[in-house]
Amino acid sequence: MKIELSSDFDQLNKIDAIIEQICNDYQLYDTYYGCLSMAINEAAKNAMIHGNKMDASKKVSIEFSLSSDEISISVSDEGRGFDYEEELLLLNTNPSGNGLEIIQLTSDALEFSNNGSTVEMKFNVVNDSQFKMNEKRRAKLMDSKKQSTKQGIKNNAE
Repeated sequence: MKIELSSDFDQLNKIDAIIEQICNDYQLYDTYYGCLSMAINEAAKNAMIHGNKMDASKKVSIEFSLSSDEISISVSDEGRGFDYEEELLLLNTNPSGNGLEIIQLTSDALEFSNNGSTVEMKFNVVNDSQFKMNEKRRAKLMDSKKQSTKQGIKNNAE
């Protein structure tokens, strides 16, 4: 399944409708909806803002691929890309709460192509016990990132 959006935030509501349909059709857990929604919306916003520079004539393409054990979503823009390796390195040393960090935390795997103008996010579809373990892992990561961000804000204030 593939959709194209113009670079306009009003288009983002189309994403959640498709995610809801996928979660219902494939009987996925409620939390998948939240992770999918956060990651895809952040990737689409990044594509609109940074890739397409909010030029409404430029498109953001979102392609959904599903198998029995994985959901794969790629988001592409019409921009020239960015140095994603450097950006990911910065995330590990200085968390900033930006969209890329949210995508990284909510997906199980992240790959870039087309010089960074395409991001592919993968989400493992797992059994109940694996699902609970993944949720605990994500919660710990989110808490750790929140603490790092709070400490960074506190240090900057001092």
